[in-house]
Amino acid sequence: MTGSRGVQPTHTIRSFVSAAARAAFLSRRKINNPSVPTGSPQSDDNGVASNVLNALPIEIAVLDAHGTIEAVNDAWRMAASRAGVRAAANAFVGANYIDVCARAARAGSREAGDALAGIDAVLKGDAARHVSRYDMTHGGAEYTYELQVVPHAGGGAVIMHADVTACAHAEREAADRTRELLHLSRVLTVGSLSGALTHELNQPLTAILANAQAALRMLETGSPDMHVVGETVRDTVRAVQRASEIVRRTRSLLTRGTPRHEEVDINEVVQEAGRMLSNEALLRGVRLTVLRALDLPDVYGDPIQLQQCVINLMINGFDAMAELPQSERHLVVHTARAGRNNVEMVVEDRGKGIDPARMQHIFDPFYTTKRNGMGLGLYITREIVRSHGGRISVKRNPDRGTRFRITLPSATASNERMSDASGP
Repeated sequence: MTGSRGVQPTHTIRSFVSAAARAAFLSRRKINNPSVPTGSPQSDDNGVASNVLNALPIEIAVLDAHGTIEAVNDAWRMAASRAGVRAAANAFVGANYIDVCARAARAGSREAGDALAGIDAVLKGDAARHVSRYDMTHGGAEYTYELQVVPHAGGGAVIMHADVTACAHAEREAADRTRELLHLSRVLTVGSLSGALTHELNQPLTAILANAQAALRMLETGSPDMHVVGETVRDTVRAVQRASEIVRRTRSLLTRGTPRHEEVDINEVVQEAGRMLSNEALLRGVRLTVLRALDLPDVYGDPIQLQQCVINLMINGFDAMAELPQSERHLVVHTARAGRNNVEMVVEDRGKGIDPARMQHIFDPFYTTKRNGMGLGLYITREIVRSHGGRISVKRNPDRGTRFRITLPSATASNERMSDASGP
């Protein structure tokens, strides 16, 4: 099958699912009751079913419980005909589509193998839906196709197949734009921390210079105490390692690349964010407290993106307390378990709090209450959290201050959800 022409958005395909399933059910009634008299209500339903199936621009086939094709629409017939006479004969009413896919899979078609497994799972009731995509080349051009298999009330399954090339291309472009926006946000974050980074990096560099000069002076005496010289050199190595770690952390935020998907320790995320902002907190006169809960499950996602979320919220907290007396500036970051399958990161400041009238807009893009703000930090934070299957909430504390809470599913829960999404 080569795919229906001109049906691109995958949400359009999914909007046809209920219509196709209903039409398939009515078609099944027609198959099981061929003697229904013309003009009866059931006969009218059968005509509606046929018209609906043929009006849908995606390829549709109705299978019985054994995988035999009971009905196809015009788009399916046209696609099968384009694929060749032999393929058309195998794809029309009366053919067993499971056998068709099995033969293609034995011939080396990975796509047919995936379709075979999905159809079999739906027919057996092991999956509520199967969705798969694959790429093919026609006439030197690359195309992306999507196959969906759903059960229907009369037993068996409905297969829907369509060309989603434009949709896949748009999704890739959207992903590229999102990565660019995330990178821009990280660059802006590092820029805002330039003073703290300079101060932090200056400490080990000053130590390196002082130790190197001391070692030189000792060596110039002609009879240096080698034990003292050794300790001085070891201090120099430790200072170099500290400077290298600062550069590494900064580089990790600036590096452009595709998102990683791995198991992440949330405690390490908040600890690393605390390290990166410790000097910024010092320069701003903020007391920073990082509390990590014990025995938290890992989450599944990109550690740099999650760290960016925490850093964004921490910097917002610093800004919110800028006008307070230094003794009152206190930012708390802590982790906790949230129910059986979730973990959370909380960032709480002691500022004056967010105006309730503005609360509903703070996650909108380009909405900001800061004089020089761009209105991207909280928006990007929300989008990152959502892409990780989580949610972010904000609450104004009763006395004063604001609490941001990020809730994420554990790695186990994320894997279960992804498994469900790829099957049903």
